[in-house]
Amino acid sequence: MADAGMRFERAMQLLFGDRAYQIAGMEANWRSRRAWLRRALKLMMREVTSLDTTPRHREMLIAELDAISTLITTSKDASWELVYRFFRVCSRFLGFDYSNGAKCHSVAYWQDAGQRFTSELLAGKANPSDDDPQSILALRRAIVAELDVKGIDSFGIGLILNCSEHQVKQIRKSARIGGARRRKRR
Repeated sequence: MADAGMRFERAMQLLFGDRAYQIAGMEANWRSRRAWLRRALKLMMREVTSLDTTPRHREMLIAELDAISTLITTSKDASWELVYRFFRVCSRFLGFDYSNGAKCHSVAYWQDAGQRFTSELLAGKANPSDDDPQSILALRRAIVAELDVKGIDSFGIGLILNCSEHQVKQIRKSARIGGARRRKRR
């Protein structure tokens, strides 16, 4: 079983680097093995929740990780070879590469407007629009309006929202925010 121990060590090194160096012998002890796997699951859960992807994709990844967690806690001797292979695949999917714990890749997701509206229609929203109170644009408009009332200028609002001053001015223009106040100042 020395090969299984080395595969276990290599799988953990993808995530933890040198902290997982020479842990191959722990693979034989189910308590130690379970502790390392739980650590790995916690790290993977944190990474999955911070992914820039669709909510459904994130939910599916979390569900898979929950299923693995259940498998680990309910069985002393699951098909560990399969579990280690799965951890390696997930580790690489999350961007970890090589045996030193380096995170070399990032998972990115882009969706154009047509894809977003199609996915909203398929999800059951009859008329997706930016006027939806839950949309990001509507939320940004509300935040800009609230900060405008507090007297914060476009540059300050841009810093708060992590966007450019020009983008803040475009949001104001689209929502007609701050126009009356600016005329009073002149």
